[in-house]
Amino acid sequence: MKTTTQQTSMPFHARIKSALSIAFFFGLTSLFLALPLSAADNAATVATNPVSAPPTLYIIGDSRIVSTHSNGWGSELASFFDATKIKFSTYCDQSARVNLRVGRWDAIVNKLKPGDFVLVQFNSNFESKVTDPYMHDRPALAGYNEQTVEATLADGNNETVHTYGWYMGKIASDAKEHGATAILCSPLPRNKWTNEKLAHDETFDMTEWTRMAAKSVGASFIDIHTIVAEGYEHLGKDTTSQFFIEKSVSELSTDGMQYCASAFVARIKGIPGCALVKYLLPFTAGITPNSVL
Repeated sequence: MKTTTQQTSMPFHARIKSALSIAFFFGLTSLFLALPLSAADNAATVATNPVSAPPTLYIIGDSRIVSTHSNGWGSELASFFDATKIKFSTYCDQSARVNLRVGRWDAIVNKLKPGDFVLVQFNSNFESKVTDPYMHDRPALAGYNEQTVEATLADGNNETVHTYGWYMGKIASDAKEHGATAILCSPLPRNKWTNEKLAHDETFDMTEWTRMAAKSVGASFIDIHTIVAEGYEHLGKDTTSQFFIEKSVSELSTDGMQYCASAFVARIKGIPGCALVKYLLPFTAGITPNSVL
C-alpha cells in the first residue's frame, strides 16, 4: 500500500511573514552575541584569565647604591631595563645589620612574590667599632661565620650582633625561600690610591665575605668591586676622580653612577641563565666588561 504525504499549501503572504519572523529571531541572536560583556562578565573573564604582575627588582643597600640624595648607582639601573616588564623598589639603610634590626627587611619579605629579584649591596662596615656608640649601632663583625657578640644599643636595649657575611646570607636565604632571585653584590672600591693602584681597604675583604655568603646559600654573586676597580686603574686617578663628588672617596657623581650601573649590567650578562638579563633594553647589547674599561 503506497502512502502519500499531502503538503498543505501556505498562502504567499503567510510564507513571507514566517520568513521575516525567522530572520528577525536570528538577527536578534546575532546582535545579542555581538553586544559588549557586562562589567560582571568582564570581571569573570579576567578572573579566569589572570594577567600576572611584572616582577619587581628590590634594591637594598646604603647610600652608594640607594640614596635619597640621588647619588646611588642603583637609581641609574632603571634606565637599562624595560619599564613595561619589570618594576623597581629601593630601600636605603646604613648597614645590613640596621636593615634587619629595624624590621625593614621583614616588610620587604612580606611583599615578595615568586619571580621577583633582590639586589643587596652594603659598602662599609667599620667592624672595629661594633660597640662604638658614635657609629649609630650599625657595624657588623668582620668575616663570614657564626661568630656573635652582645652589644648594648644607644636606646639601652641589647642586640646580638652577627658578622657582615651572616647578614648578607640571611637576606639572600629569606629571599630565596619566598621564590625571589637573590643577588649579592660586592662593595664598590673607593677613590683611594697607592701610587697607580687602588689602596687595599676593607672593601676588598668585604668582597670575599659577600662571595662566601652567596656561595653558602646558593645566591648569585656580582663582583662589581673587581670590574670597577680594574676600570678605575685602567682609566687612572685623574679620570676616576670625575666619578666622585668633590672631596669624597666614596660618594658617586652622575658619571660615576652611570659607570657603576653599566658595570653591573656587564656582570649579570656574564652569569649563565641569569633571569634578570631578559628584561634589559636592546641598547645594552653593546655593554660588555671591556666596554666599561
